[in-house]
Amino acid sequence: MSRQILIAALAVFILTPVYAAADEGSSRTGNGGMELAELLHDKSVIDDKAYAELKEAHAENPLYGISPAGSLLLGYTLWNEMPYDEVISYPGSPHDQRGFHMRKAELGLKGRAYYDWLRFKILAVAEPNEDGQVEFGVDTAYVEAFWSYAPCDNLKMGHGFTLGGMKLPFSRQNLNSTAKLQLINRAMVVEETPIEYDLGATLDADYNYANDLARLKIRLGAFNGNSDGDYGPDNNDNLQYTARARLDLIDAMSAGEGDLETAGDKKPRLSLGYSFLQNNDIDRIVKAWGVDAEVRGYGFSALAEYIATRFEPDLAETMTASQYAEDWETDGWFVQGGYYIRWIKVEPAVRYEEYNLDLLSDVMPRRRLAATTYGLNWHIANPHHAKLQANYTQRAELEGMPEEDNDSFYLQAALSF
Repeated sequence: MSRQILIAALAVFILTPVYAAADEGSSRTGNGGMELAELLHDKSVIDDKAYAELKEAHAENPLYGISPAGSLLLGYTLWNEMPYDEVISYPGSPHDQRGFHMRKAELGLKGRAYYDWLRFKILAVAEPNEDGQVEFGVDTAYVEAFWSYAPCDNLKMGHGFTLGGMKLPFSRQNLNSTAKLQLINRAMVVEETPIEYDLGATLDADYNYANDLARLKIRLGAFNGNSDGDYGPDNNDNLQYTARARLDLIDAMSAGEGDLETAGDKKPRLSLGYSFLQNNDIDRIVKAWGVDAEVRGYGFSALAEYIATRFEPDLAETMTASQYAEDWETDGWFVQGGYYIRWIKVEPAVRYEEYNLDLLSDVMPRRRLAATTYGLNWHIANPHHAKLQANYTQRAELEGMPEEDNDSFYLQAALSF
């Protein structure tokens, strides 16, 4: 897609009702600190007069709703079959040294920025790099503006945009916070796809029919193109484009993985998603697309996702050895599920995944890897605010590589607010 075509598409899109939702699992209605009051009004718990009084009182306090935000992930690797100092050259192998280690720490603020239609979020982060040294930086820093209205009784719409440093709107699992994952690590195909944080802007839409009976969210974005959390200037003049669509059916699905809500008397939920990305990098074009689905009901949950990526080097820009002047492809999928035992707040979970790397060359064989992860979560505070996790991962080299002894056992304590 050329830049001119994208600009024209965005111009048409901005004329339609859109809605900013940086956390795609959020069921926010777009009224700042008035979400609860609006929900009570929608459910006829409070009348029009009481709702108007709450809205007036809320408007008089422009700082209402600002709160701290962050997370702390402390891990303990009980054992790795493969020594930590072993040369590891493929995805999925253990990457944490044995013993205790801080996996990630975030701290910042989120809330309204004076106006009821303007929100912001900023997070500083500390996490270890590949050498085990803790690095400090900015994880997230964006503002979002949004407006909402109801053209009829059964339809709510909104419009808005987001500016700043944020996660790329691609992949259901990627958009979930690390502290809200059902298992400690993301799937191989998600970790290996270039979908980190980047600097840019998105246009976002939310169409809510019949009070969450069907809810469609759309995000279109243009980004700097680094895709690695580095908010400095990119090394080329091109941009990275993304598109994400998500459809929730029966009822809105909250952020995070697993079913910690409908174990009671709430309705089961189904959600479908599609993602697209194109990054015009300095010497290659990266194209990726993915589909995903999630279902939750009565404590049970299941999540599946498939992602395919194609790297197309630009022969006019590539000046390195000839083996880099060829296309290569990756693709992978995973399916995971769990059951939340409400009365003891324990959730067993399991995931099976496969990941393929094909250099499209006669020199290097196609590589196919697999892993099965068994997990157990104890939710001390729900949902996902405080939990203890244990994961045992069995890995297998299915094709193109010798079998390695690289199973591992992880423990993690996760806090988020």
